[in-house]
Amino acid sequence: MPYSQRPTPEDLNRLMEKLGPEIAQGFRAQGISEAEAATRVEEALVELAHRWNRVGDRERWLLNRLSEEASKSPKPPGKEPEHE
Repeated sequence: MPYSQRPTPEDLNRLMEKLGPEIAQGFRAQGISEAEAATRVEEALVELAHRWNRVGDRERWLLNRLSEEASKSPKPPGKEPEHE
């Protein structure tokens, strides 16, 4: 891919500064570890970088991509439901 079609590090940093809190909240809600979340974000950003000029709404694309990945994950074991 020609360099001119790639995002700059600043482009990706701005995107993460804006969306980071929302992304982190989503991962916490899904019970996904910080390490796993970092891996998933890195993979999604690489994929987005490859599609950079073909994605109109990059913020929405990234949030959707991460949400889809989180929903595929098995839920961590939690507390048993309380019986009445």
